[in-house]
Amino acid sequence: MHIKSLVIDGFKSYGKRVELQDFDPKFNAITGLNGTGKSNILDAICFTLGISAMNTIRASTMQDVIYKCGQAGVHTATVTIKFDNRDKSRSAPHYENNDEIIISREVGMGSKNTYRINGVTVPAKKIMDFFNSLQMNVNNPHFIIMQGRITKVLNMKPIEILSMIEEAAGTNMYESKKRSLQMTVGRKEVKLKEIQYLAEEEILPTMLNIDKEKQMLEEFNVVQGQLRYQKDRLETWNFLQVRSLIGHFTKAYDIMKVNRQIKTDLKNEIQEKLKMLEIKLKDHKEAAAKEKGNILNELETEVNKVKKEKNAKQFKVDESKNNIIAEVKKKLKKWKNRLKVVKQILK
Repeated sequence: MHIKSLVIDGFKSYGKRVELQDFDPKFNAITGLNGTGKSNILDAICFTLGISAMNTIRASTMQDVIYKCGQAGVHTATVTIKFDNRDKSRSAPHYENNDEIIISREVGMGSKNTYRINGVTVPAKKIMDFFNSLQMNVNNPHFIIMQGRITKVLNMKPIEILSMIEEAAGTNMYESKKRSLQMTVGRKEVKLKEIQYLAEEEILPTMLNIDKEKQMLEEFNVVQGQLRYQKDRLETWNFLQVRSLIGHFTKAYDIMKVNRQIKTDLKNEIQEKLKMLEIKLKDHKEAAAKEKGNILNELETEVNKVKKEKNAKQFKVDESKNNIIAEVKKKLKKWKNRLKVVKQILK
């Protein structure tokens, strides 16, 4: 994968859109007079690759990379690099199906960075991971050798040159990641032990208590079910007893009604007899007024006898009535006592 073209718009000295094409896959050189923007082209490339050290691209803030710091009407700086990805042996992972990869970076006056890969907005970390997968670490101090450092590099010892090459190639990055992952694994193991301890010391006892409480709840539900069943039976029995009591009272009432009718009939019969006797008495009085003598006495004797019979029958009727009432009261008292017992059982 190599650079195919570069588009600069609003970046540093490039206030208008400029496109550079026909990059060589192996070697490229930028020539020109002083102040024509040669270094700014290199800065634009590093800017797009996600460099974080602003002094490397000769800027103190993100606003410095915008053309004339945004005072010339240009408020954003955008750099787009188009990579040739036809050589699949050197392609970035997950992009083997793309013959071209377009990466752009845009920064505004609010220092808001926007990265895009093939037109899709992505976070800065994905750009770093993309180039790290190609052994390119733009934030490595030896990624770019600036003017004045060439002599220092030439005077380096072999071990220093090897270290510089490893850093530039990005192999040291994997060692750093390895150490970071080892530390992460160590923290995870400590966390796992804490979780295991928590599970053994707190969660498992709690689960056992919950199981016991669940068993107790099930037993309680069984007892509640049995209690409801017994209550239903008791209510049924009470209903039957009350119905039987009502039937008994109904029969007693019927008996009282019949007795009352009998007494009413007897009373009517006596009244009829009295009327007849009064009529006879009147007749006898009239006859006695004519005949006088013992007939009047006989009639009075007969009337007294009838009255005695009436009184005797009335006494019997009253006695029967009192006996029935007393019997009913006894029955009511007995059933009241039964109802009290039933209420105590229900409580």
